[in-house]
Parts: sequence; C-alpha cells; structure tokens
Amino acid sequence: QVSARERALVIDLTLWYKDRRWAPRAQASDELDRLLGPLLLRHDILKVGFQLTQDVKMLLQSFPDVTCFRALSRVVSEARGFADIQDMAQAGVSSPAVRAGQQLGLSRTCEVVLGAKLCKDAQTSDWSRRPLTPQQIRYAATDASVLVELYSRIGADAAEKAREKLLAKSTKKKGKRRWSPRRGRRGRGGSSRSRNP
Repeated sequence: QVSARERALVIDLTLWYKDRRWAPRAQASDELDRLLGPLLLRHDILKVGFQLTQDVKMLLQSFPDVTCFRALSRVVSEARGFADIQDMAQAGVSSPAVRAGQQLGLSRTCEVVLGAKLCKDAQTSDWSRRPLTPQQIRYAATDASVLVELYSRIGADAAEKAREKLLAKSTKKKGKRRWSPRRGRRGRGGSSRSRNP
C-alpha cells in the first residue's frame, strides 16, 4: 500500500506476477523495480510505515528477486527517508501504556493519537484469494492512509528522536563484536588489537 495525503494506492504484488505470467519472472521483477525503486529508495521523499523492519522482511521472503526490496532493507535500518510510526509513538506520545514501556499496535496507536480505533475486521480474512474483496482493499488503503495522519499528529520531532534512538542502537550493536584469533575481529567485550604470539 502507498498513500499520500489525498489518495491511497493498493498494489497487489501477487496479482502483478499473475498478470505477467506470459513474461519471465525476472522481467516482471525488473518492471516492479522500475516502478517502485525510484520512490522507495529516494532519501528526500519521506515514507512512513508501521513496524517497517517486519514489513521489509516479509517483502524479501515473498519477492526475493526484486532488487529495490533488498536495498530497502538497508535503507530502512538506517532510517534514511523512512519513519516508523510505532517508534515515533514510543518517542513522542504521552500515554500510560507508552510510559509503562508497552509497544502499541497500529489500532491502539490510532486510539491514543487520533481518538478512534482502526477497524481491523478484514485483517483475518483470506488474503490468499484473488481478487481481493472491496473490504480488503479498503482495509489495506486505510492501513496506509492513517499513517500519514498519525505522522502529522505525532510530529517530526518524534520522528527525529526515534531515528536517533535507532541509530544509537545500530551503533551499539556494531561496537559489540568480540575479537577472534582466527578472524582478528572485534566483538562483545574484547579488544580490537591484534595479538602477537
């Protein structure tokens, strides 16, 4: 799903490949790269999502041959051009649940920030059947468009705090490599200097 302030677009990737069964899968993947890559990989266009890392993992599992999805994994982990609403809510929403350290789901985040829960009735429907029902398409579009409103309400300051926290966590992980005599690398609690026998 892709949404801007005025419109939401639902791209059915399963149907994308099914409609192009006359073409080799690699060709259909290349077309998808040309369509989505320029949007997804640009750092100057802010994209918001909810649990982005999980979504990217699912995309990679389902469509491993789409180049922009592989690159997307790195870009999202560095928070370049992306903001995760769940992380933003943790950084910028004052509620008893957040203060208690609870991770809010999307529906609960909508309730806390927008004052209304997100209807999740279609979430448990059969998403493997095609064509998708109008209710499923509406659910998918709403799921994307509400993120734009949440970003607007929570604010860019919370996005920056969430990004700084993500980068600090990433830097901390990189610094915890243990030195190994075979590899001469750093690690958890070890020294980075080479040892001379």
